[in-house]
Amino acid sequence: MFLGKTEVKNLRGGIGSVFIERFSILPVNCKMYAKITIPQGSSIGVHTHIDDEEIVYVLEGEGKVKIDDCFYSLKKGDVNITKKGNNHSIINEENEPLIILAIINE
Repeated sequence: MFLGKTEVKNLRGGIGSVFIERFSILPVNCKMYAKITIPQGSSIGVHTHIDDEEIVYVLEGEGKVKIDDCFYSLKKGDVNITKKGNNHSIINEENEPLIILAIINE
């Protein structure tokens, strides 16, 4: 079950606000399981996954992910994995919200 939606401004140094709904019960080795809504013009800033990895599944919308120095398109149904030691950011420059499922594992 997802908990209530929380607004986070300038997440990881990003632009604007994002809205996070965290799952209440986490499996072993899972640090975060959440549905994140990134409104038009907002982003999650660049951050490094030092001792974990993140799996992102796009539920709705389109956007871009920047991994290290490369940009990749994201659209509904896409999966993106940021491995340990890599950095990334997620950007929504489109007209609709970008809604992702984000899973961070140790």
